[in-house]
Amino acid sequence: MKRRVYWTIVVLCLVGSGYQVLQYQREQRWLAGKAQAIVQAVNAQSREAQIKALQDYIRHHVRFEGIS
Repeated sequence: MKRRVYWTIVVLCLVGSGYQVLQYQREQRWLAGKAQAIVQAVNAQSREAQIKALQDYIRHHVRFEGIS
C-alpha cells in the first residue's frame, strides 16, 4: 500500500512538472513573438534600438497596480 501511494505521488509530480515545462515553453514562444512584433512595428534595426523599443513599449503598456 505504501509503495502504491509513493508511486502515485511520483507520477503526479512528474505529470505536474511536465505540464509546467510545456506552459513555460508556450509562454516563452509568445513572449518572443510579441517582442519581435514590437521591434518590427518601429523598424528597429540595431540592438540598442530594439532594446529601446521594448523598453518604451513596457513603459507605456505595463502598469503596476497595488504597488506604491
